[in-house]
Amino acid sequence: MLDRVDLPTSHAHGLIAADLLKRLGFNVELATSDWGTVVARRASKKRVAEGGWNVFGTDFLGAEMLNPPLPANGDKAWFGWPKDDKIEALRNEWRQASDSETRQEIAGKI
Repeated sequence: MLDRVDLPTSHAHGLIAADLLKRLGFNVELATSDWGTVVARRASKKRVAEGGWNVFGTDFLGAEMLNPPLPANGDKAWFGWPKDDKIEALRNEWRQASDSETRQEIAGKI
């Protein structure tokens, strides 16, 4: 689990998440480093043993949430590269919706 130590709040979230995952029975190795190292490592699609990763935490500002989150278009998605055609279809519907009620309904499906 990638963990950045530069920002105390983010580091605290990493420690809490790692502890929770361990208590849930996951085998967690916390890889604590500076943000620059996390950014470089999160771009890797290699296995953990080869310098890759399985989990990292992040956060978003309010303005970043104005568009439907959770891109799931494979290599073009956020780090982790999820691929889910149904989510992508719903995101496209959300973008094309003309009113907030419809967008809220679609967001609930997402």
